[in-house]
Amino acid sequence: MFLRNHLIHGRNRLLLTYISVLYLANFSLNLLIYRNFSIVSLSVGVIFAAILFILVRNKKRPVLTMYFMICFLFCFTFFLTLTHLSLVSYMLFWLAVILSALYLERGIIVLSGFLKCLATLYFFNKYQLQIFPGADPQSLAFLLLFDAFLIIFLLIVTAVFKKLLDKAEEGQQQLNSILNNTDVVTWSLNLQTGRMLFSPNIEKLSGRSPEYFIKNKEGWRSIIHPSDLSYASKEMHKQLLGDMKPVEYRIVTMNGEDRWVQSRGSLVKDESNKLIRIDGVLIDITPQKKLEDKMIQMALHDPLTGLPNRVHFNNRVTEALERVKRKKQQMSIFFIDLDGFKKINDTYGHDVGDVVLKDVAERLRAIFRENDILCRIGGDEFMVLLEITSIQHAEKAAKRILEELASPFQFQERSIYVSPSIGISIYPMDGLDIESLIKKADDAMYAVKKKGKNNYQFYSIHTA
Repeated sequence: MFLRNHLIHGRNRLLLTYISVLYLANFSLNLLIYRNFSIVSLSVGVIFAAILFILVRNKKRPVLTMYFMICFLFCFTFFLTLTHLSLVSYMLFWLAVILSALYLERGIIVLSGFLKCLATLYFFNKYQLQIFPGADPQSLAFLLLFDAFLIIFLLIVTAVFKKLLDKAEEGQQQLNSILNNTDVVTWSLNLQTGRMLFSPNIEKLSGRSPEYFIKNKEGWRSIIHPSDLSYASKEMHKQLLGDMKPVEYRIVTMNGEDRWVQSRGSLVKDESNKLIRIDGVLIDITPQKKLEDKMIQMALHDPLTGLPNRVHFNNRVTEALERVKRKKQQMSIFFIDLDGFKKINDTYGHDVGDVVLKDVAERLRAIFRENDILCRIGGDEFMVLLEITSIQHAEKAAKRILEELASPFQFQERSIYVSPSIGISIYPMDGLDIESLIKKADDAMYAVKKKGKNNYQFYSIHTA
């Protein structure tokens, strides 16, 4: 049905163009050659042209518009022939019949054939001498017979094309059915107009109908996430140069949700090998991206506290080392071990121990800056990276840790106490690489343990 209506609408536009050109040619001919000007004729023509234009532009009832167009075409041809009584004017009826066959509709061909036969009977009987000079009554039979053969021929041709169209529509319906049950959207970018067309599935993906992108030339750009627009545009340009690798970016739906898509395209060229468009598919990969993010989160974070783990911490320290080396600044590493945590696990159980660890993580988070890195490296051990810091700032942070963890942890009306032993190493005084800095912070922490715990200490050669 969609293909049929689309075809009929296209033919309506073609017929509107033909009628407009024919009307203007007739008007110019009357004005310039015959010096015949009628304000009534002009007004009627403009009114009918406006009606036809509105009907065609509306697109809502293409079939009704088709019948109206054909009836108007024959009426206009009738009055045109009546105005200019000649065989040339009469032959426009045959052209009208052929044009009606472009619709590939049997009903419209039969209607145009019937109207053509009426016109033949009328003009042969009324204006035989002016249009068919020298013709005898037998010529009328030949004219009607020719009309009949023309109609039969057009009906046969229409039947053949109709079968092809039905097969194409059936294939399109099957393809749409398959695509509508997947998260795949097909698209086509016309390089001449810059307009991108999408399959109906785009509405399910973005919340916008295919018509939105037909009306808005830059509509496809408007749905791309602002942070990804530059990248997506560059990759689209690379595709024009033949680099057809898949492109992944985010789009923003009508309700403001971000969705990840993967775009794949292929170049389409015409007979002269000129690039005319890019056809492709858009695949919703949001579930895969969420799974990837979850796996990365699990790989780089502690599942209990949600803090970065040792792998993530080492990566961030390596990056921070490069920055402070360039800026010739200091940074510090804290190694924190909770005193007596094993006793909490033994007394209250591991579930209570887990609750305490999560509470410790929350209290430590509140102490440090956004660009500082706090991690849990396992058990009851935590590490902190303070980037671009001084000894005074590091000491102040250590005191804050002692203060925050001094308050008891409440669990089922029980007060549970835990204290930290904190070892601190400073770059570049205590080491120039991550291994050295962590080891010396660890050594300083064990020195605190030996001295009675619940304190902090900077690394010195005496703690080794």
